[in-house]
Amino acid sequence: MKLKDRLWNKLIAIIVLINYSLLLFDLTYLPARSFYGQSLPLLIQLYDPVKAIAPHWQTQNYLALVDEAATKIEQTGLSSPSSVDILKELQISSVRLIDDKPFQGDRSRILDKIANEVRMRVVEDSAREALSIFWSPDYLEPRGWQGELDFFNTQLRPLIEANYYRDIDRFGRYGDRFWLIDLPFIILFALDIIIRTYRISRHNPRLTWIEAILRRWYDLFLLLPVARWLRIIPLTIRLYQANLLNLEPLRQQLNYDFALSFAEELTELVGIQVIDQMQDYIEQGDLADWLFHSSSHRPYLQLNQHNEAKAIANRLVNVSIRDVLPQIQPDLEALIHYNLA
Repeated sequence: MKLKDRLWNKLIAIIVLINYSLLLFDLTYLPARSFYGQSLPLLIQLYDPVKAIAPHWQTQNYLALVDEAATKIEQTGLSSPSSVDILKELQISSVRLIDDKPFQGDRSRILDKIANEVRMRVVEDSAREALSIFWSPDYLEPRGWQGELDFFNTQLRPLIEANYYRDIDRFGRYGDRFWLIDLPFIILFALDIIIRTYRISRHNPRLTWIEAILRRWYDLFLLLPVARWLRIIPLTIRLYQANLLNLEPLRQQLNYDFALSFAEELTELVGIQVIDQMQDYIEQGDLADWLFHSSSHRPYLQLNQHNEAKAIANRLVNVSIRDVLPQIQPDLEALIHYNLA
């Protein structure tokens, strides 16, 4: 293989690896979004539009109301009329948060977590009552409103911020624009497949283009817009062919297992062929003639009382080796050659 071909193969293999890495990131983005939000907030700002994700209006309004209440209490005190009014509004919003259940799908567990944290904080069984008590002046004043707000901001706010709204298209599916990222890769992979198919068909003129494509059937997984995880197959093969991944131990083991299985089946076929040939000789009466009536090319065996079983066994072995195997040798060789081919 030419140097430029080897470099091209390595380049394409690396690009396939990059594409698959992006694919894995996309597949795991939603489950890991809360982690990204806490450790890499800039990342979710960049990638949320790809998954058609927008902040949920109800939880965002709730957090904004909490910030407003904190500002009011700090400016006017906990007992001021404006602070009392906004705390009452927070109590009403908290009850709506429980009743409306804006956390959908797997995120419903987040609301359960929030409710459980508040219940444990105020020692109350009902989630609605617990949130109402938490945002009451009678609860905040003796315990210190700053400490309770710190609890909210450290324990509850990250959970509430993890909620989001995901747009739905006209077909009822969640919006997903990953195909815009994937499309340039698919175009490049398609061009590479066309070039490779052309080279295969040029070196083997008798092959049609379909047959040439099927010579590298695994590359077709790179073009699938669905079940993209199957690209692990062409990725592994291309990394191996580009000497970027060592699969020799695995390949040798697979070859060994295949050869062992093939040898077992071949042995069975040969055994069946021998048995069939022996049956033919028995049915034709040739075996009986060889055993008891033939004297032209072997001496007659005189049995006695002591060695009859041994003599018969030796006679059968001699007949099989000297007469049966030479007879079926051409068929046996042809059978072995056919199976090997």
